[in-house]
Amino acid sequence: MSARKPARPVIVLTDEAQDDLLNISLYGMLTWGEEQADRYHAGIADALESVRRFPRVGREVSGFGTGVRAIGYGQHRILYRPEPATILVLRILHERMDAVLDHST
Repeated sequence: MSARKPARPVIVLTDEAQDDLLNISLYGMLTWGEEQADRYHAGIADALESVRRFPRVGREVSGFGTGVRAIGYGQHRILYRPEPATILVLRILHERMDAVLDHST
């Protein structure tokens, strides 16, 4: 009998992260067109998949509580907290945004 591999965590976006992703997509479509916006969105999805596969890939960040990590994609930072069964995505912020002041939990 072989041991089962533990299931990979599920990605869960907070309401704020969902709003961030929507705003990134809308801005991209209006600024660079649908094709480029779709490519950028796919790149964010790939970054999230990397986090799902390797939850500790991002560097730890302060100002958000214990265990919060960040990984960059393009001009954005994905802030997340690895949990046993989930990867909780807190925000997806443009690098120019002050993440600590913009985060509300």
